[in-house]
Amino acid sequence: MKKTFLLSIALAMCYCSAHSQTIAVTQYEIDALKGHSKEIMEKARYIADEQTMRTHLSYRVLRKDEERLARYIREREIRKCCYDYIFPDSLTHRVVNKMSIDEFYADSVNTVLIAAGNPYISGENVTFALFRAKTLELDDAQYAGMMEKALDIARRTKRDRKLNVWNEEMEILKNTLSDRQLDKFFYVKYSKEIAKDIENGWKKLEEAGLAEQLDSAQEIVNARMYLSLQRKINDIWRYFGTPRKKNLAELAKDKPQMLRMLEALEKKEKLIREEEKNKTLGKEFVW
Repeated sequence: MKKTFLLSIALAMCYCSAHSQTIAVTQYEIDALKGHSKEIMEKARYIADEQTMRTHLSYRVLRKDEERLARYIREREIRKCCYDYIFPDSLTHRVVNKMSIDEFYADSVNTVLIAAGNPYISGENVTFALFRAKTLELDDAQYAGMMEKALDIARRTKRDRKLNVWNEEMEILKNTLSDRQLDKFFYVKYSKEIAKDIENGWKKLEEAGLAEQLDSAQEIVNARMYLSLQRKINDIWRYFGTPRKKNLAELAKDKPQMLRMLEALEKKEKLIREEEKNKTLGKEFVW
């Protein structure tokens, strides 16, 4: 009775879907489960628990996806353990089949890890967009399409860690997101960095006695939007020097007063530093 119960659980797991694909369980695996269900389940559970914990320690996993991740790993390890009994006397056949199963489940596991914003699995930009899907208001079609692209990048970068997919990612973003969503993407991506720049900039203006000339609320909003658009241009045209310079120059025509004042202040400080440096050099050559 217990053996039948374990077998039914194992088969149910193996017939579940992984990344919207029906897992083609082989007859060999079914026969192995029929004959060795208790041993396979015990061994697979032990390995799966370790692998699940290893994944949690290495990556961020969203709470809502924890059970799904655990299920993928359980299914994977059950199937792999079957091959210890299918090919008990052939190390090569065992390893080759286990590697194929690992490859099959890689996409399923990666959907969970990419959704949680883990870097270095796929492209950093598509990963961030999927991680912030709710903020960007991605619909189901946008999310599914972008996840497929992210998984494709993950497969290719796994084969070639030096692969540069930046321009490809920019095209994916431009082709998937609306103009409003694209602007929001860069606004959110650089929000912390921009907030720090603005805070430091405003402090400089206050110290120089210039901040009182500005409407702080409006200027900070304008500066935040400007810096966001500036980073958008730098990212989209990162590897295209001429278009990048042209777009930055066009944007600069509408530079907020706060940033213009900061720019002037920085130029003044630079001149003072150069003058001090020249005075020091002059003194060194006095005999």
